[in-house]
Amino acid sequence: MQIRSMTENDEPELARIYLTSRQATFTWMAQADFKRSDFQHDTLDEEVLVATIDRCILGFVSTYQPDNFIHLLFVDPQCFGHGIGKQLLTTALTHTGRPARLKCLSANYRAREFYRRNGWVTESENTTPPAYLNLVYGA
Repeated sequence: MQIRSMTENDEPELARIYLTSRQATFTWMAQADFKRSDFQHDTLDEEVLVATIDRCILGFVSTYQPDNFIHLLFVDPQCFGHGIGKQLLTTALTHTGRPARLKCLSANYRAREFYRRNGWVTESENTTPPAYLNLVYGA
């Protein structure tokens, strides 16, 4: 697997992964809330790293460097369970200062457990819908 910076040509496939992954895992949200154009909007001014095998895009992570903030980490649902998310997270952390932070929706139990297994701890919790955890790494 290779992890590299996003290119302009990657955007359509990354937008597809972002859309289909949220549709598959954010089951508590209305499907109408997801749009293909969300990717471009949600990654504005962020560094985006892409996981590939033989030029096939498997997932991505985006970071907002000024705040050491990991914003988005998404893997194609067909590729879950193969270590892609862990490799993306590990690589993003090599580009990010400490302490690194991220938000994880409280209802996303699979993601919460993933981050816990990878050394992230809860810093605080926001219970106002949509509820989320503020997680920190390397504090």
